[in-house]
Amino acid sequence: MRKAVLRWLVSLLLVGSALTGISFAQNEPVRFGQVTKADFDLIQSLADTSAEAYVLHDFGETIFFIKGDDLWMEQLVHERIYIRKKSAYSRATVQRPIYAGRTGQELLLDIRGVTHNLVNGEIVSDKMSRDAIFTEKLCDNVQQKKFTLPNVREGSIIEYSYKKQTPFSLEHNPSTWFFQSSVPVRWSEYRISIPTYYYYKMIMGGYLPLHLQESKPTRIGLSAGLSVEGTQYRFVVKDAPAFRDEPYITTELDYLSRVEFELANINIPGQLTRDFSLSWQALDKTLLDNENFGGQLGRISFMKEVVARAKAKPDTFERLTSIYSFVRSSLKWNGRAQLYSGGSKKVWDAGEGDAADINLILVAALREAGFEANPVILSTRTHGKINEAFARINKFNYVVAHVEVNGREMLLDATDRSLKPGMLPFHCLNGDGRLIHPSAGRFVSLNPSERDTELETIKMELASDGELTGSFTKSHGGYSAWRQRNEIAAEGQDKYLEAVRKDHKGWQISKSEVRNLAEIEQSVIVEHTVTIPDAGQVAGDRIYFRPLLSEAYTENPFKATERSFPVDFGAPMDETFMAEYKLPAGYEAEQLPSALALTLPNNGGRYNFQASVRSGTLVIISRLNLRLPQYSAEEYHNLREFFARIVAKQAEQVVLKKQLTASK
Repeated sequence: MRKAVLRWLVSLLLVGSALTGISFAQNEPVRFGQVTKADFDLIQSLADTSAEAYVLHDFGETIFFIKGDDLWMEQLVHERIYIRKKSAYSRATVQRPIYAGRTGQELLLDIRGVTHNLVNGEIVSDKMSRDAIFTEKLCDNVQQKKFTLPNVREGSIIEYSYKKQTPFSLEHNPSTWFFQSSVPVRWSEYRISIPTYYYYKMIMGGYLPLHLQESKPTRIGLSAGLSVEGTQYRFVVKDAPAFRDEPYITTELDYLSRVEFELANINIPGQLTRDFSLSWQALDKTLLDNENFGGQLGRISFMKEVVARAKAKPDTFERLTSIYSFVRSSLKWNGRAQLYSGGSKKVWDAGEGDAADINLILVAALREAGFEANPVILSTRTHGKINEAFARINKFNYVVAHVEVNGREMLLDATDRSLKPGMLPFHCLNGDGRLIHPSAGRFVSLNPSERDTELETIKMELASDGELTGSFTKSHGGYSAWRQRNEIAAEGQDKYLEAVRKDHKGWQISKSEVRNLAEIEQSVIVEHTVTIPDAGQVAGDRIYFRPLLSEAYTENPFKATERSFPVDFGAPMDETFMAEYKLPAGYEAEQLPSALALTLPNNGGRYNFQASVRSGTLVIISRLNLRLPQYSAEEYHNLREFFARIVAKQAEQVVLKKQLTASK
């Protein structure tokens, strides 16, 4: 029997599947359906009273078993949730996708649900009926199991459990287990047991510490009559705070605490040795050998005339920019981030393609023109950061071009016509990318080559009734200019200017002009002729007004008192506000905001504010400079206090007083 099973396992592995043996489940810490009054009493001590719900218990365990002639992976899930507010009622409806492929179909089985309510001091439990379980088809390969628990109200404790079975021929890695949620989690536990034959990479993510991490030797039963040595693992996170969508993050997957599994190798003594894990060098080779990646780097016969004209130019940088400009003006990006091309000639004829299509053509054209050019793969900000300790192709979703010109390394992306040469789109600013080369592959920094700069210039005259009239000019450089150009390209200039008017309520904008849209190397300048009727509030012989108008920070973007993960601005930032207000005749400044100079530790940024009156003109200068694209969690408190003081300073008013005229 054992030899027969092992022969079957080896034959399965040799056609590309993976095998792991997992122990049968032990008793979980909380049993389904057993809720006591003490559980309801416990709720009163929960820390986060603002949460709409609270996960009291989240348990998962994976086992593997043989069913018929196939190997299956089964994950047991049991979740218990306290419903505090009506806004959490949607948590009583559970939706889980199940996938199908040519090699098998997932199953979702043994679905159970119950709602517990405390009624007149007694627990009343309502079980979910089978009629509450539905199967919906989402697409050809994906269905969805959906079920709703009954009689949910504020104060309910709901719980459900199910088993998801997945054939190894469809997927050989256990599902990622998340310890954290959008609501607080009191206890989250995941268990897994792995036979000695199999080595899995266990990849911890997020920023929360483990409450428990245990491992011990064990005997593992793969099936009746087949038992092997293994190791049992247990992971627990306790009192996980709710993950909230705070400002300046990439994607929540970069921050949620979790454990992922990836099969690295199998070693069955005397039977099979197979390595499933890629080194970075092997990953480079895999891509270069792929017809839809490396196979596209030499196929640009359709661009021979363009390349020939470029090679005739005497200046190296001019040769590069001529090819770069031609590719991005000839091909339209379809908005898709992809790692593989659908075929260079096909894309060229269609005039449209994804990121891989366009930028692999760019690499090939630059090589044909004599440049040392190579593709760089990366993960976009919404796709998540890569972990350089593990070479995993599926963690990448985008391609750009790398080229060396006159000793300077440049990254180019031909999907976007608003980019300067050497500038990546904002969605690509995400740590490091991997330069793909047959012998010299390496990581390259994706740090921005440009800053995000805005310069606001005001020249206005203040009337004695508080009305301001004059010009308001905003100059956008770097990534700010890139955003304006793309917004105008997408919406049109009229809609763009209408949005500006909506953002400046109370302003009467009689004329607007946008300059330098086509001049990529220059700042985008937007100038308005403006009247603001109630800019100043008149009270007797005084006028009160806030000199930064609607351009001030009115609230601190960092509201949380604690933050366990970095603040990611994407690019360094410069914001400058310079205003000259001609004061009404007979008025003088009675009170001006005092000067302020702030500096972040380690020269991480600074803020300066000055207010003065010169020859009847009020001059305001406000400068904010953030030198880093990212600030660590340890720097958060200083950054939060930095912005709190900026908000307070920019809220201060100027007080003007009318001077009495001496009688003759």
